[in-house]
Amino acid sequence: ESACWEAAYSPSASSSAEPLGHSAEFGYGSGVVRGPEYMDNVAFLPNAQGTALAVGRLEVLAARADQGLRCQAGLLGMDMASTSAKHIFEALGVDHILSILLDPVPYLPRGSLLEAGVMTLGGVDRAAYSGGLACVSMLPLENRVNASATDVNPQGVALNNTAWWQLELVGVRVGSVEFGPGQGIVDTGTSEMIVSPAVMAHFKPLLSGLSCLDVAAISSLPPVIFTLVGGLEVSVDPQQYLRPALEQAPTKDCLVMSSLPDAPSDDFFVLGDPFFWKYYVAFDYGN
Repeated sequence: ESACWEAAYSPSASSSAEPLGHSAEFGYGSGVVRGPEYMDNVAFLPNAQGTALAVGRLEVLAARADQGLRCQAGLLGMDMASTSAKHIFEALGVDHILSILLDPVPYLPRGSLLEAGVMTLGGVDRAAYSGGLACVSMLPLENRVNASATDVNPQGVALNNTAWWQLELVGVRVGSVEFGPGQGIVDTGTSEMIVSPAVMAHFKPLLSGLSCLDVAAISSLPPVIFTLVGGLEVSVDPQQYLRPALEQAPTKDCLVMSSLPDAPSDDFFVLGDPFFWKYYVAFDYGN
């Protein structure tokens, strides 16, 4: 266990922090955070007009230990069952919709800020995308596979399996090679695109010896195409899954695609950051 270089939340610095007298632990796919819980006033930082958005009092976990999560500045749980999301939408008096579009930017050293996209609480920013929005139903809870076959992450901590934004994949193909149906999670908390072991094995010879600086070679690689219910097709192109967005130097490994060693099945996918680099996504809590 290790302490982070800088606390994202410091209860001692808040005059409105109220200790709840207990601690909590959350296990994610790549790590775990644990620490005491507080009730405190929460607000979003001032916008360009200098206006802060207060959302009232929420439970906040003050992480005292971080394993495997690289001391991220904060996590706002926005899964389908999120109680925080409902509280925030109602406090702001807006529609229960979270919309997001990301830019492929590198992770920066602490203290640095970089515009990384647009997030809209309470609606859709129609100036942020072109074309239309397709409505895609999520799988009923009883028809879903869990995100992990073992329900335990690499640190041996039980995973926080919850109501992810999980959908049916009618078909998956890489270029013209079919890989059959499966299930997938659309997740803003996953930095990579997670594919099945079979898809990853298919890519291995295609990526062998590839240079991240060889634009022509990268452009010639096939897209990963997902067919959703109703026949809608979405794709993640090599410009997304090979973009050097997570690296400080472009000569390093620029692949942002992998498979889960503890995937619940051989046809499980996670549409992480590379998906949001291409598509504007609106999470509709009201429906």
